[in-house]
Amino acid sequence: MYSFFKYAAIILGLAVPLIGAEEESSGSPFVPDEVSFRFGFSATNVDYRFREYRVGTDWNFTLPETWTGNWLVVPQIDLSAGCLTSKGGHAAFVTSVGPALTIGYKDFPIVLEASCCPTFISLHDFGGIDMGSSFQFTSNIGLRWYITPDFGIGYRFQHMSNGGVTDINPGMELHVVSVSWRF
Repeated sequence: MYSFFKYAAIILGLAVPLIGAEEESSGSPFVPDEVSFRFGFSATNVDYRFREYRVGTDWNFTLPETWTGNWLVVPQIDLSAGCLTSKGGHAAFVTSVGPALTIGYKDFPIVLEASCCPTFISLHDFGGIDMGSSFQFTSNIGLRWYITPDFGIGYRFQHMSNGGVTDINPGMELHVVSVSWRF
């Protein structure tokens, strides 16, 4: 089951940018920017050994350059899917889509990234930690270093919880590292 989620996430991450390629030529303000592979591990609740494997893609909303000057301010839509696991063999499909923002200074290879996305997890009881609901919110903040114009590595601190939608809301935090390729 775990392998199924991993391969489904990889296929999604590779297919979504191809779907958007036609939109780029149609004059749409949203254009696919990059695909990333993300790996997260417990920052809190370390006894449960949470691991997250996701493939994501960011679609940029293009702003007129006169709005931003020397700063890069890029609103985005972040779409990701993958697998969330914990000790005891618990595994859940996880997917998110929502707003993101990247801020950087022109020609400086490090950017600040943040997002807050509605999230669905197929399992919310991980054998000791009940997330309260399959509906969650995932927020994160981090840095990405573009080693080359097309290849980057990143770190983000990620929080997932149901935002108090249910009485049970323990939340979880993950350290997430990523590699990304721009189109």
